[in-house]
Amino acid sequence: MFARILVAVGFGRSTGVAVEDGLRLAAELNAQVTFVHVVTSFDLPIVEAPAQAYLTPDELRAGLGAAAAAVLASAMAQAKAHGIDARCAAISGVSIARPLSEFAREEGCEFIVAGSSERTWWRRLFGTSVASTLADITDMPIWVSSQHPWREGGNFASRRALAPR
Repeated sequence: MFARILVAVGFGRSTGVAVEDGLRLAAELNAQVTFVHVVTSFDLPIVEAPAQAYLTPDELRAGLGAAAAAVLASAMAQAKAHGIDARCAAISGVSIARPLSEFAREEGCEFIVAGSSERTWWRRLFGTSVASTLADITDMPIWVSSQHPWREGGNFASRRALAPR
């Protein structure tokens, strides 16, 4: 059905569930997994901070890249433990969703697994999630994995599938 699955990894609490779901789907479908982390290209000035507090965009990217390497290494170790063929990449972009969609298309992936965190009402009102943006811009099906540690039972995970719009 799907021979190549892209699993988006990041620093959020839902990444663990997304990696587990991606590996489970890959095992069921005998598919290859590509773990991808997007390092966003942005420069946020720190208001009224001393000059030592500023990072250049290159320093910021290097720090985020090093942190991404640890997240990707953890995902690769899990894939190896499950005997699943996997590879990984760190890519960059201004946003997260568009580079993920473009990378998936370029690499021949047919399915995307992404994590999504529970958003507050004002974030839902004024912003959008990576998962919903992906659904708007890609022609691939998306599996969204969420982690909700605040719900009853302590460590509740939810999943939903999004079809291309």
